[in-house]
Amino acid sequence: NLAPYRHKLLEYCLEWRATQSPYAASFLITHLQATGRTDAIYATVTDPKFQDMQRTVFGNVQPTLSDVKLAIDVAAEQDDLVSMLTCVAEYRRLIQAEGVTRGIFQAAGEGRFRKALELAAGCEGGHRSGRWSASLFCYLIWEAAEAGNLEAVRRFVAAGAGKLHQ
Repeated sequence: NLAPYRHKLLEYCLEWRATQSPYAASFLITHLQATGRTDAIYATVTDPKFQDMQRTVFGNVQPTLSDVKLAIDVAAEQDDLVSMLTCVAEYRRLIQAEGVTRGIFQAAGEGRFRKALELAAGCEGGHRSGRWSASLFCYLIWEAAEAGNLEAVRRFVAAGAGKLHQ
């Protein structure tokens, strides 16, 4: 009988905040699905702290996107339109955020600092905005300085001054 072991694995995964476990980051959603805990699936895949933990553990957004896709499938199977649309919106948000970030780094890497600043200004808000914005502007200042583009350095410092004092 495997039920006691599955239960122990689920309980372990539910402690993801404390453990920051790669196993929990990988398998919590499938364990929740196996036990029929659909509300916990939706709450977890849309939890910014769980998403941050997955990004920290894996270094990218792909596992989070996979979990959100699974949640969309579960909601569709349950005819739970509200949860399905909530998860679709979360998937869209994650994809857009990833795309904007990639665009910022690509523009900076190509020396297109005005474009990088424009994109960076557009990704304000959200649960990571304070530290993320400060880190992003520091990176952009460094890239512009490395490229010897004093005008871009000044623009980034001016645009990010409030964020850098947080």
